[in-house]
Amino acid sequence: MGRTCVCGAEELDIDVEARTVQVNGTSLTEGDVVSIDGSTGEVFAGRLPSSRRRS
Repeated sequence: MGRTCVCGAEELDIDVEARTVQVNGTSLTEGDVVSIDGSTGEVFAGRLPSSRRRS
């Protein structure tokens, strides 16, 4: 299908009421920008440059 999928989030500590998520000492609030490496599943705080591969 040409799409990546990151699944499994056992390391996340999600606080639904506060609308925050914490992982490895980093706290993110609803609306924060994150970048996800679709190959490794790594999540990065902030916007990172991306590359698109066309099939």
